[in-house]
Formats: sequence, structure tokens, C-alpha cells
Amino acid sequence: MTDNAISKLESLPNEILLETLQLENSHNLILTWYNLNTRLNSLIEQLHSIDLSSISYAYFLSYCSLLINRQHQVSSLKLSNVDSSEQISLFLSKFPLQNFHHLRSLSLIEVKQVEINEVILNLPSLNHLLYLLIDCHTTYYEEVLLNDITSTSLRSLTLKSTNAIHYNWSNVGRLCPNLESLNVNFFIYVDQLVQLLSSVPNSLKKLSIALRGDNNYSNIKPFNDLSLLNINTKIENLYISLGPDVSFSDFKLLIKQFKHLKKLSTEMSLPWNIRNTESSLNGYEWVQIISEHLPNLHTFSLRVETYKEHWNDQVSHSFNTDFWVKHRW
Repeated sequence: MTDNAISKLESLPNEILLETLQLENSHNLILTWYNLNTRLNSLIEQLHSIDLSSISYAYFLSYCSLLINRQHQVSSLKLSNVDSSEQISLFLSKFPLQNFHHLRSLSLIEVKQVEINEVILNLPSLNHLLYLLIDCHTTYYEEVLLNDITSTSLRSLTLKSTNAIHYNWSNVGRLCPNLESLNVNFFIYVDQLVQLLSSVPNSLKKLSIALRGDNNYSNIKPFNDLSLLNINTKIENLYISLGPDVSFSDFKLLIKQFKHLKKLSTEMSLPWNIRNTESSLNGYEWVQIISEHLPNLHTFSLRVETYKEHWNDQVSHSFNTDFWVKHRW
């Protein structure tokens, strides 16, 4: 770097330098910027967003040293066990979560069961937390038991897992009364969805779920329950991925519960022996659903995995009527 370049860099005001440093990941901050001079060190120590998700163990320890006595300044924190299986536990042992008084966003990647329990236990002390992401670490045989998540400040909750997560969905609205967005990135059964829809707060506007049709451990007849409950959620944005055991007839019963939808994104797989009159490949069926039950819908997307022989001129024409041309979907 030339003297002229150094001069130009150091002539920038602190506000611009802070914005520039914030764009760097934690690895580059330590490797490239830290210890160049006292001013840059001071600015790095003022950063409010901390991302330790892709960083070696040595750099992780170096960055931890910068956090001593300044946890209260951090507004966004991202931790991961991907590169070091003990990173999250080590971090929490050094810096108790309740010390992050102004934390607004918390993301945990490949987090273990014992770490999840510790984090959830301390959530009520994070009075400013708005966003929480829990990406569970699981093995092929392991299932995650998730304790009740309690946060009156939380606005967005994302749960991810390759395996099943056991959670009491009936308490969501009571324990997270101001939740606006819920992303459930693993399959849940319809009886669990019944619990969820019966308890979500009116503040919930966005829901993303992956749905299975049958739970062998439940005595509930789930889709019949949905038709009887007459649930009236305020959800406006719905993404739903349907497992192959959820029929289109069942889906039609389900979607009637979302009368306030403005945006609907649907993904589903069809069996090889479908009948077009009962499948999601029938555009006329979708026109009826939208016209009769989704009066506020203005954005719609549909992705169907099926065999090529199911797509023919009749199917194509059913999605090319005046209704579809008018809406440009």
C-alpha cells in the first residue's frame, strides 16, 4: 500500500471507516485490519455486529479478547460450531448471554442440545432481542427436544434442523406475544400445525413451514380438526412445502384457514398416479381456491415436482385463462 493510499484511508471520517469495517467478516478484520494502528483498533472494538461463524479457532480466541468488557455494545451476534465443534460452548463460558444487554439479533449455527438449553434459559434477560435463529446440530439418529422459547421482545424466529425437533407449539403465542415472522425449516405434522395455528399471536404476519400429513404418535385426525376449528389467523405471507403424504384435497382444507393472505408460495410433490381433477396441476382448481378463499392475494408462486407425462396441453391451458393473464402470475 502506497503512502498516498494510506493518507487517503486515514483521512476518512470515523463514520465511513466504521461502515467499511462492518462489511468485513471477522476473519479479515483480525487478519487485515487489526493492529495496523491505534485508531483502527479502536474502531474495530466499537463494532456492534459480531460474526464468528466462519473463523478459525486461533482467530476466534483473538476476537474474543476484543469483547472483554464490551458485550453491552454488541447488537448482533452470530456463532457457529461448523469450524470448531466447541465454539459456542466456549464462547458462552467466556461471555454469559445475559451480559449482552443490547443484543437485537442472535444466530446459532450447528448448535448442540445442551447449548440450546442454556440459550433458551437466558432469553428472557435479552429485553431487546428481535431476531433469533437456531440451526440445530443433529446426527442421523438424534432428535432435538426444544424447551419453550420465551421472549416478549422477539419479532422473528427461525428454526432449522435436518432431523425432527420436538416442540410444544401450543405455547408460541403466549410466550412470544409480539412475534411477526416464524420460519420452521423442518417437517412438522399437521396435528402440530393445528396447535400452532390455534395459538399464534395476532402480530404474526409471515409463516414458513414444511408439512407432513400423518403423525403415528398422535390420536388426532388433523385435517378434520382444521375444518372444524375455523382458525382465523392474521398471517399475510405464507410459504408452505408439502410432503408427498399431503394430498391436494387436504391442502385445500388447510389453505381456507388463511383468509388474510397477500402472498402465497407453495411447493409440493405429486405421486405418479395422480388424477388431474384432484391435483395442483389443475389451474381451474387454483382459480376456485383463490377466488373463494383468498380475496386479498396479490402474489402467488407454485412449484410442483412431478413426472413429465403429467404435463400436457390440458394442464397448460388451465393455467393460461383470463384469470392468470390478468394477474400475471
